[in-house]
Amino acid sequence: MNSVFDEEEFKSSVLWRLRAQKGAIETIGCVAAWMDICGFGTLLEKSRWNLEELPENGAFAFLSKVYSTAARPLCYGVPPMPFEMVLVINDGIARTLNFKYNGPKHDHGLSYAFYIRNLLICHRNLFHDAKEYNCGIRTVLAGGETSQYSPEKFTGSYILRPSDHADAATKHYEDAMHAKTFVYNPAEFQMNTAFAKAYSIESLGSKSGICVNSCYMELSFWEKLNNIPSLNAYMKEGVMVLDYDGETVIELKVDRKQTIHFKGLDMSVYKLLSMKILPRLDGDEVLFDLVTCEYY
Repeated sequence: MNSVFDEEEFKSSVLWRLRAQKGAIETIGCVAAWMDICGFGTLLEKSRWNLEELPENGAFAFLSKVYSTAARPLCYGVPPMPFEMVLVINDGIARTLNFKYNGPKHDHGLSYAFYIRNLLICHRNLFHDAKEYNCGIRTVLAGGETSQYSPEKFTGSYILRPSDHADAATKHYEDAMHAKTFVYNPAEFQMNTAFAKAYSIESLGSKSGICVNSCYMELSFWEKLNNIPSLNAYMKEGVMVLDYDGETVIELKVDRKQTIHFKGLDMSVYKLLSMKILPRLDGDEVLFDLVTCEYY
């Protein structure tokens, strides 16, 4: 009878460990976002952190609405197309999209342009959802790299190998144990410095100038877009401009640069004030305020 050492999951774990020991780990450029609901702790406080009392103040209804509004991929496809991965953590939403497939052969510039648009519309929608429950939203976008260094999950197949001669009840238990996932470690979030930066910037809070009901962009997020041959992302007179095939598709008006020093890293962070979507991208010119989250 085969043992757990014959399972593909065990073999995969050994291979990843050997890769890590040899330093044979791939590094992929990526961008990430962290969207945090501000004020949700007040709802918990009102219920004395008792989840049985939490439904009375609408907190679960609020989280369900947040999930429906924002916990969906804003860019989706299968490799080599770009796709976003989303991870929901209590009252926060982590999102990341990598640049593994880019270059003349895989130039999906328009998909990345739409992703920027969708990210900021998502922030706008969350702003209004949070407002209904006397909460706020703080979104931070950042750029960096990601490196997968281990398998994405740990299941019961690593613990128990189903026997060949078990009775029905035992077989049911063994099959269930075999299929059960005990550890989640999504590849796209493994050693993801873009997400780490976005989360760290947001956690500094209002006392460091990262205010509630605002959206911030760390400069390397914008610079990463230049990895796509058809895109040109640059700054011009207080406006972040994104060109696709030589034609402007998005303009982001920003506040003055804020330099944030964090764990040996100097990060240039901008508060986004408004977004203009040009006709090449949406067919019409659309402008909305990222402070009030209202369309002009």
